[in-house]
Amino acid sequence: MKKRLLYIIFISSLHFLSSCSFYYSTVSLDQKIKTASNQSNDNFNNLNLEIAELNHQISAMKCDGNTEPFKTMLSHWEEVSKSLETLLSTKNKINAEYNSFQEITKGKDRIYSNSSEWKSIKKIKKRLKSELKDFQTNGEEMVKLSETLNDYILKSVVPVVQYCDVALYTKKYGQMIDSLSQDQIELSKQLKQLQSQLDIVYAKYNATNPLICQDIKDVYGSIITEKNNLKSLADEIAQSYKLFQSKTSGMQKIYSCSQEWSIIASVELELVQTQQKLNTIQLNLESMYNEIELKISGLN
Repeated sequence: MKKRLLYIIFISSLHFLSSCSFYYSTVSLDQKIKTASNQSNDNFNNLNLEIAELNHQISAMKCDGNTEPFKTMLSHWEEVSKSLETLLSTKNKINAEYNSFQEITKGKDRIYSNSSEWKSIKKIKKRLKSELKDFQTNGEEMVKLSETLNDYILKSVVPVVQYCDVALYTKKYGQMIDSLSQDQIELSKQLKQLQSQLDIVYAKYNATNPLICQDIKDVYGSIITEKNNLKSLADEIAQSYKLFQSKTSGMQKIYSCSQEWSIIASVELELVQTQQKLNTIQLNLESMYNEIELKISGLN
């Protein structure tokens, strides 16, 4: 009888244990999965910023991808870009797992171990473990590829590529425009003073020395012509600057491997030619002023 009673108690205990279930806090589960999702997002965003900066630098160069070393550089970049896409895909899967978890646990404080929700969560955790491992592997691979690209650029591209800052030529144009503007203002003042001086000369000597006075008027007319030439030169350089701004809009640097490099060559030539023309005008004006002074001296 005693054995029979122990048997019944044992069977009853088994039945009790089989019907017992455990539960898990939704908050605790959420924190763990959310942390994994946030960390993958943060890591991806940091890597993405670095790759975006690298892409910006490569794109800004606008090198001919059909010639070396730029062909190989772009090939390395394609590998980095594909690796980034793979990493993005893995990150999105991790986020999708967290979204699924939130849907399953929505409105629930606890999840019981014998529930269908728990079975779904276990599947999520299993997939998440695999995806986090993939994310780590893919991230390390992408870093390695980007380092390879960086090394190649430093060793094979930088030594053969020149660049110019657009701001430098903006400054050069500004200095030339300011100089021409100042020259015109100064010349206008000088001409006003000269005209006052010549009015006195004409009034005093035009009757007795008409030929010399006419020569002075002719030279003065040549000075006016040079004044007009100076204005035309200033207008040309101002127009050229507007064109330069249009062609280089949004650019900070221009690289020798790009088609835009011809802009720099053109600007350099134009600035040199403008300075030469300005020098010629200044020499002509100086000569004309001296000629007028000599003629006036001859009248006295």
